[in-house]
Amino acid sequence: AADNLKADRERDTFAIAERLYNQGRTAELDATTRNNVLLRAAELLETFVKDFPQSENRNKALYMRATCLETASRDAQSQAVLKVLAAGGKEGKTDDYVAAAAYKLATVDFTKGINNAGDNASLESAVKYYDIVCAFSTNAPLKYDATYRKARALTIRGQREPKNKAEKYFAEAAAIYSTNFTVARDVPPHIVGAVQFAYAQLLTEMGGDSNLQTALIQYELFLKNENQDETQRSIATLQAARIATKLGQSDKATDYYAMLEKFPNTFRLTVWAVLV
Repeated sequence: AADNLKADRERDTFAIAERLYNQGRTAELDATTRNNVLLRAAELLETFVKDFPQSENRNKALYMRATCLETASRDAQSQAVLKVLAAGGKEGKTDDYVAAAAYKLATVDFTKGINNAGDNASLESAVKYYDIVCAFSTNAPLKYDATYRKARALTIRGQREPKNKAEKYFAEAAAIYSTNFTVARDVPPHIVGAVQFAYAQLLTEMGGDSNLQTALIQYELFLKNENQDETQRSIATLQAARIATKLGQSDKATDYYAMLEKFPNTFRLTVWAVLV
């Protein structure tokens, strides 16, 4: 028992920083006091990482420091810490703090990339961070989410290129969907629907009878879930009708056009505005 009372600078520094971290994130404090507490925690965590680089709590400390800085509106500093953490994963060893850091960075880059048509570098950076998430996370739903978003980033990247250059991005995205989702049984339901819709859209854009047939199957699977977003269900219904027409499946096309008439006018108008 006496040994447990001996000073341990590594343990004590981390414990104090963690207590301040928890206080700053959970206690009812005014904004100024909260930020001061979090910034003090961030300082202690920085000291901890510098003084104990081999500590088993190093990556946890880095992630906590980044969170403190983000909550205190020090976004640039927070992202710099996250980049150190995301780059520090050890090959072959899972680490959820590395994965969480990479996911945050990917989200920032993905958002920047889709909101700026000229920012292809951010989309490509997001793809790399999503790869890190999948390599290091032990959280299956998070890995599926990252995989789906990687495919979306590749699709958007391809849409910004001429057809001859777009093909490689589209092919990689399609391979991700078909390999990771079409046979998996533990994918969260909200990701299943998102994948079905996005995969069908991608295959429709790629064209060719084989791709269109698979796209039609994906739209049909999507439409089986009546809890999906109504606007997306409207779009899926019209696209399914168009694809069936192109494939010469006239009876199926007629059925889908009839289904489209059952949607409220607002949804049908939205569909025509998007697709026509």
